[in-house]
Amino acid sequence: MIDEFDVDSLSFEQLRALQASAEKALEKQKRIKIESLRSEIEKMLAGNGFTVKEVFADLIPEPPATKMGLRKPATPKFFNPNDPSVTWSGRGKQPHWFQEHIAAGKSVDEVRLPEPKEK
Repeated sequence: MIDEFDVDSLSFEQLRALQASAEKALEKQKRIKIESLRSEIEKMLAGNGFTVKEVFADLIPEPPATKMGLRKPATPKFFNPNDPSVTWSGRGKQPHWFQEHIAAGKSVDEVRLPEPKEK
């Protein structure tokens, strides 16, 4: 153990310096202890034919789904008059065929798909 000393005799500045040094030393010792424990656990698991992932899978959280992953695919709202199998939802950049259709002075309604019927 460490020798005891009188912290009451230290100045404010000395106590702050002592505190900072103690926090740095504590963090260093914590990293060393964690690495040691990690190594011991990995050896135990390997000796029994397991991996960390297998044993602790239920403790490792799944990465959160992105907003794009939660969004359902957009329903097509327009079709290409030259190839009706090509559609566009109306989201994002306008396709060239749509731009050309509008530039030719034609109506958007000519390439609009009928609204799906409600169930």
